[in-house]
This record gives sequence, structure tokens and C-alpha cells, in this order.
Amino acid sequence: MLNTPLLSVIIPVYNVENYLEKCLDSVLNQSYRNLEIITVDDCSIDGSLKLLNNYAKLDDRIKIIHHEKNKGLFQARLTGVHASHGDYIAFVDSDDEITLDFYRVLIDKAEQEHADIVMGNTIMEDENHWRFRYNSNFGLTAERILVGQNIFDTFYENEGYCFSWHTVYNKIYTRKLWDKALPEYQYISGNLTMTEDIAFSTVLYYFAEKMCFIPHDGYIYYRHAAASTGISTSLQNVRSKVNDVRRVFDFIESFLKKQMVFSKYKKHFQEWKNRYFRWHSWNVKDALERFDVLQEEKDSFKAEFLQGFQKENFEFARPDDAYFTDLKTSWNHQYEEIINLIMDSKIETISFDVFDTLILRPLWKPDDIFQLLTIAIQKQYAEYKDLPFYDIRIESETQARRLLRIEKPFCEDVVLEEIYHKMSEIYHLPLQTCLNFMRMEEQLEIELCYPRKSVKQLFELALSVGKKVVITSDMYLSKNTLETMLTKCGYSGYHAFYLSSDKRLLKSTGKLFELIISDLEIKDASQMLHIGDNWNTDILKARSCGIKAYFVPKATDIFGNWVSRLKTNDCISIYAKPQGFLANYTYAMQQLPIRCMLGVIANRYFDNPFYYSFYKNSNYNGDPYFMGLYLLGMLAFGFTKKIADDACLQGYEKLHFLSRDGYLFKQVYDMLALYYKNPPPSDYVYVSRKALLPYQIKTAHNFYDICNHMDIIQHTPQDILEMYAAVLKPLTLEDERTYRDNGILLNQNFKTMGDFVCFINVMLNISYDDTKRQDSTQSLQEYMKSIFGKHDATIDLGYSGKLQSILCDLAEVPINAYFLYSNGYNTSYVAKKSGYHFSSYYDFLPSGSVSVRESLIIENGPSCIGYQKTATGIEPVFEENRMGYIEKYVYGELHRGVLDFTQEILTHFSDKLDMFELRGAELAAPFENFLCHATDFDRAVFSCCYMEDEVYAGLSRISLSEIWAQDMVTQGFWKQNESPVVQQQIPEELKEIYTDGVFMSFYHWINKKFPKGGKARERIKKIAGKFFK
Repeated sequence: MLNTPLLSVIIPVYNVENYLEKCLDSVLNQSYRNLEIITVDDCSIDGSLKLLNNYAKLDDRIKIIHHEKNKGLFQARLTGVHASHGDYIAFVDSDDEITLDFYRVLIDKAEQEHADIVMGNTIMEDENHWRFRYNSNFGLTAERILVGQNIFDTFYENEGYCFSWHTVYNKIYTRKLWDKALPEYQYISGNLTMTEDIAFSTVLYYFAEKMCFIPHDGYIYYRHAAASTGISTSLQNVRSKVNDVRRVFDFIESFLKKQMVFSKYKKHFQEWKNRYFRWHSWNVKDALERFDVLQEEKDSFKAEFLQGFQKENFEFARPDDAYFTDLKTSWNHQYEEIINLIMDSKIETISFDVFDTLILRPLWKPDDIFQLLTIAIQKQYAEYKDLPFYDIRIESETQARRLLRIEKPFCEDVVLEEIYHKMSEIYHLPLQTCLNFMRMEEQLEIELCYPRKSVKQLFELALSVGKKVVITSDMYLSKNTLETMLTKCGYSGYHAFYLSSDKRLLKSTGKLFELIISDLEIKDASQMLHIGDNWNTDILKARSCGIKAYFVPKATDIFGNWVSRLKTNDCISIYAKPQGFLANYTYAMQQLPIRCMLGVIANRYFDNPFYYSFYKNSNYNGDPYFMGLYLLGMLAFGFTKKIADDACLQGYEKLHFLSRDGYLFKQVYDMLALYYKNPPPSDYVYVSRKALLPYQIKTAHNFYDICNHMDIIQHTPQDILEMYAAVLKPLTLEDERTYRDNGILLNQNFKTMGDFVCFINVMLNISYDDTKRQDSTQSLQEYMKSIFGKHDATIDLGYSGKLQSILCDLAEVPINAYFLYSNGYNTSYVAKKSGYHFSSYYDFLPSGSVSVRESLIIENGPSCIGYQKTATGIEPVFEENRMGYIEKYVYGELHRGVLDFTQEILTHFSDKLDMFELRGAELAAPFENFLCHATDFDRAVFSCCYMEDEVYAGLSRISLSEIWAQDMVTQGFWKQNESPVVQQQIPEELKEIYTDGVFMSFYHWINKKFPKGGKARERIKKIAGKFFK
């Protein structure tokens, strides 16, 4: 490996003789050979140093540094950095290991992107040797690039939830970055072992200018009790570890203050520190109970611990603290097996199949390209607009092969030109026309092809380790066409290309494999490895010739759940088999555009067929990105494209996407609009039911209509006064007494419609201010008139259409609307009254939870709750953003999947968008099926996500999983006693309560009377909290 950067791998070593050998072997056997391996013996007292000396004698890349006294992990790593000379620096813990191609892939990425940090995946291994991955890490380590301040911002927004971000061992760093960071570490002295990664990472991320992520499984972290960060054996040991944690956070705070950015990151920093306090509270409490030492020492330790974190008492882990480690699936080692085979010294020649192995096409099945060609021919040749080209092309190939077997039995495969000559002969089409069709087919193949990244990585590995690489394919296309496709996809440097149409021999008969063995003078066929996607041709036939073979299934076969050892369960069952619904969505698979969409999804997500191991009770891998890419991606694209098509046809001057419902659709529209001629411009308008409700009031009598906008029983008079404050007088103490004198308790929920009417009657006399209504309405009318024009349209999720009516009244023009779904006649009635027209993408009202559906689509940010006058005019007012990191992550991954799907479609079909005219129900089917039938494992993704519906249901904040479960029971999808969430162990001290029928009946009554998230429940909790502290 000439002219390759030197990588310094630093391995701190302390009493790990039982693990050190496998660690060193994994580093020494790396495909990337230009390594400097610096081992730092931190005063081990076992046989670790002897092992190091033995290895150093065998490989001069190993250097040994010995500490005279134990300094801890932090100082050992620093010792290694100071002694290193590499252009890049990496770390490996001495009880862990790395996969064989890890550093080559990271170095390649760093060199290509000039990145300071490149991060790969971590695989966990427990003491039973089960290797697994945390599902949440799929999104956190997805392939992307961060630049500048965005790196540090993203790191601290994470708030320590995901360890992959702050560990140093799953990354490589540039020497330049470490030179900037090193001076800061001098402020940490002495032995430091726990959480030292966070200290390192804070500084490194702060100074980094560019960071890349790659979805490569590279670092294997072994979790065992003997680790330096494992189970403590004495109170002093626990004390030392928690003291390390405190010291690290003190160091970070000092560093942030020195850089004058502490105020900016203070909230995230404190959340991170609090989380570690909760985790270690249990460790400290357990140690105080477990170890037999003097009470004075225990009291001293507890006081020291609490004081170090500025706390008065212990706090214990919340459900969200473990969110990123809750869902886990087994790691599939098959990709690593292929890497091992490629690097096997006995293997000299490596052969790769082409289609669906080296090269992908955005298709569900190979002959879909003939369908696309049919469309192109019918467009280009007016005289052939009714030509059934697809059928003609299939039959012509069949007849050409039959004739070849008769006339040239020694030739096993046809060439493309023979197929088109046969087409001209059979169907009496001009030969020149048929040859033009042939050139169109060749051009379309070149246009649609793109590399399969996971196999390209294997191809590049084979070249990098000096193997003889050949390409082998059964294909009728010409060698020139195939070589053009390979070049386009970035494949070069191979030794030879064996193509059936060129050699007139097939893999499927074994003759093409035999030719390769003969041509290359391979004495032992087992010294050759063939990699392909067809089990019969690429695997069984190759093995019958004595060749080693490895099966890399098609991405579409994985998506379709057709590979026995790589199950994806029922993720595509809605299209694969009848589900007993009113509509049969299996017919959707007969439509070319849907097949192309599914092909795009398969290639994107299952490029590496071994990367994801689906849990047996999961259909969507517990991965919000996959849910967005597939379930929501097809729906969002179809809905937005329909809007774009119709808006251009109607000649709208502007499209207004309403917050927060229209946020995702606006992003998709703006991507689509680039491929339209003169599309209407778009904007994003901040509105909400809560913000606009006061402006439905035109006369006092409109207050009686409030009951049609919300569930009155879930609200109090105080709620109404707050929601309609824009048209009411400020509430005074005298007003409160007057309400009370009239029998109205402002904080008590309405029990009947009569209570509500009584309140309105009193409120109109006490609080209603018609002058204030006129002034506020006039101001907002001017604001809305400046936004909405007569020939504009809005985009909203829809349903009732009432919000649209308020907008029309304020703007004083009928504004047409695009809704995802509507309430049928009721919505039509509202629209007619307000004079606007609407189009609904769904021609039905879907089952499933409305609240969950909306939560997965809307913007993951604060809602507009009103408007205020400023010096420059009217501006929207937003609620406090209570969304935490987990919610931002989940919804962000969902929406990233949608946008990636859109980009994939536009990349491959930008000149064919007119074919994507599909029924909404068919594109929405996977998403709606998920809402009604999601498994526990997949629903658990949303266990720490919350929603609110203060206007209709009076819910201020409720778990999405909880409202999902309630809605599913109400709609009959689950039984009343069916558990809607993953079962958790009931604590011993609560078992008596759980089995007390009377208590549980009272508990259920409380939940029904005062729903979780409701304002009344929050008030009761505050009162109860005073008595049960």
C-alpha cells in the first residue's frame, strides 16, 4: 500500500490477558496495512505485558510503552497520542476488537471528504457472546456529513443519550485535529477511567471542521464485569468512579466557559449531567447498601456525591434515559464472512456478478425496464403509440433463444441484436426501427444503473488486497454497453470481463465458469470466489465447478421477505397478499410506478442485505427512518405530486402550506417544483386551530358554536376564557367572584351541555368585548390579506375544513384547499358555506388513530398559539418548545426517510414523473396499515414521543403510545384487556396494588374521569403533591 496515510492505533492495556490476543489479532489482520500500533501498558500485573512482547517480536508495527504506575484510561490514551506519528489516530480498548475492513473504509472516507472525524458503527457483545446492535443507532450513524459549528451543536443536542457519539473507539481522527485538542487535556491530571470519552470528545468535536458518518459495522464492544468500567468491588472503587464522572463534567464546564459558549450549551450540558447523575444514583445507593463499612464513611460518600452534582437527594433513571438501548437486534455477521473470504490468502481470484450485485436499477423486477421502454417508444413514435412493446419484446427474446438452440447449438446465449432482428421478422416491423428500439434499450440501461454500495466496497477491498478481480455475467447486452455501465458506476481495475453474450457461454450451465478457470490457468477452482445474487446460477452452479461462492441476495428479495435466513416479516404484505380489507392492494403491484417506488426503497434500505436483522415481531425494524422512507415516503410523494400537477393546471399564483400540517409536504413540493415548468411558488404560513379559534367569533351568538370545535366535557370555563382571550376582557378578581356567584367554578370541567350554555350566557355579560373583537379581527384580517390572494390555495391535513373557513373569512376571499383527507359531506357543507373548493387525496376517512397520523406528519416544532402586534406588524406567537431530543430524533428520522425517498425518485425518474399518477389509497396503504396493525416492537419507537390537543380534547401532553393504544381499543383493533405496549416487569413493592381489584377499579375510574395529559389531572397532581411529597 504505497502512498497511503499512516494510521496510529492506540491500545491502552491493563490486566486483559484473557482478551488481549483477539484484540491484537483483529488490528494486525486489518485490510489496511499502513498501521502504527501503539500499546500502552498501564502497569498491568497479569500476563498482558508478556503477550505484548511476544506479539511485538512477530510484527514490527507494534510499539510498547510501559507506565511505571497505573494512570488510568485517560492518561494511557494521551500517552499513546503523544508517542504516535500517524496522519490519523484511532483507539481500540484492549478487551474489544474490530472488523477486518474497518480502518480501510474509514480512511478512504476521510481522504475523499477531507474530514477531521469519521465515525462507524458499534456492535455490542455480552458475556454470553451474543452480538447485537441497538436499533436506534441506525439513524444516528447514517451516512451524512456535518460541517463547522453544526458538529458541536449536534453533539450537545444529543445530551449523552447515545453513547456512539461520545465514545472515541468507533472513529478515526486527523492528526491536525488532535494537535488542536491536546493542550486542553493538560487540565485533567491524575487517574481517570470513567466517562473519559466525554472529556475527549467535547474538545475534539469543538475544534472539528468536518465530520462524516458511514454505515459500516466496525467496532465490537465487549461488555463484561472484568472491564475497568465494570462492576465495582468496593465502596472506594464506586467512589472513585463517580468522582471521575464529576471531574469530567467539571472539566467540560470549564472548557465551555473558556471558549465562551457555556451559556449557549448550558441547557444541554445540564440535561446530560443530570442523566449521568440519575444513572449513578442507583450505583451509589446500591454500594451504600451492599458494602459493609462504617456509617460515617457511607454518609460522607453520599454527601460528596450529592454535593458534586448540586443535588439534595438521589434521582433514578427515567424511561427515556434508556431509550437508545431499549430496542436491540442480533448482528448479522455474513457481510464480515465475505470480507474474511476475500482476504483469505488461499483465495487468489474473485469474480463478481453484475446485475443486482455490482449494479442496481430502480426496478422491482428486471423486465420492468421493458415497461419503461414501452412508454418511451409510445411517446417518441406516434405511429406506435398503441404498440404492445412489452409483450413483443418478451416474445422476441423467447423466439430468438429457441432459434439459437436450433441453428447454433454451440452458442448458449443470444445477443441483443439477434433479439431485435427476430422482432423485425416476427412482427413485420422495419429493421431500422427495431434497431432504434434496441439503442433506446441500451441507453435506458445506462441511464438507470447505479452502484450497489455494499458490494462496491467488497470490490474495492478485493483490489486493495491484491486479488485478481474478474466480472462475470449472463446478459444479452453488448460488452461495450456493460463496460459503459460499469464505468458510470465507478468500477475499474478489474482483470477481465466474462460476458455470456460475448463468450456465448452461460454461468447457468457452468460453461462460463469453466472458461474462466481455463483462461486464468486456475489449477485449483477452490482458489476462486464468486459473489452473486442468483442462488442457482451464482451459487449452486459455481460450487458444482469447484468454485467457492457467496450469496448476496437482491435488495428486492430481502424487501419481499423471500430469503429464508434474512426475514423481513410482513413489511410488504399489504401489497403481497390480500389482507381482508374492502380494497385488495395486491393489484397495486401490477402498476409499474408502484413497483418502481418499491424498487427504489429496497435498493436504498437493503443495499447491504445483511445490515439489518429484523426482530421476529417487527415489520419495520423498529427504525423510524425505514418507516419514513417506505410508509410515509410513498404517501407524501403521491399527495404532493397531485398538488403540483393540479396547481399547475389550475394556474394558482401561490401555494400556502399551513403549519404544522404542511411542513413535510412543503419540503417535498419544493424538491418536486424544480422539475416543473413554472410551478406556483410556495410559502409556509403559521396558523393553528388554537390561534384562529377566537376569530371565528363574528357575533356573540358564535360562542354557542364552540361545542362543535372541541369536546366540551374535557374543558373548563377557564380553558374557554384563555383560548378566546383575543376577544374577551382580561379576567379580574371581581369577574371571578361574579362567575362564582352565578354558580360557575372556572376550574371545574363542564359536566353537561347545559353547564356549557349556562357559562356562555354569563360570559357574554361579564367578559365578552365586542370592541376588542373588532380591533383584533381587523388587525389579523390585514395580516391575512397580505398573505393570501384570490388565486392562491392552501395545503393542510384537512378533515373538517373549519380552519380553512376561518382563513377565508379573515382574508375575505375564498381560498381553495388541498386536504389529505376530509370528513365527506360535513367538510363539503362547511366549504360551500365559505365559498371555497377543496380536493381530498383520500376518497375515504381512514381508520387508525387520527392523533398518531398527524403526529407522524407534522413539523416537530412548537405550534403557533396566537398573534401579536409589533412595530413591524402582526407576528405569530409560539408555545414553549417542550420537544426533547428523542422526539426530535424520531420525527427527524421519519422525515429524513421521506425526503430521501423523494430524492431517489427524482434522481432516477425526473424525466418520467408523469407516470406517477396513482390512487391515493394505494400509496397510503402501507402507512394506514401500520397505524392500525403496528407491532409492539415497532410502536416502541414512539414510546418517548408526546402529543397535545388542548383545543379539542383538552390534552396538554400525552404519550403517543398511550393515545395510540386508546384509539385502537376504541376502534376495535385491540381488545380492552390487550396490552398495547411491551410488557415490563412489575416492581415487587407494587404487586399487591396491581392485584387489588378494588384499588385497580378506582385507578381506572381516575384515568377515565381525568385523562392523562389533561389540565384537570395536572391540577389534581399539584394539589396531591402537597400532601404526598
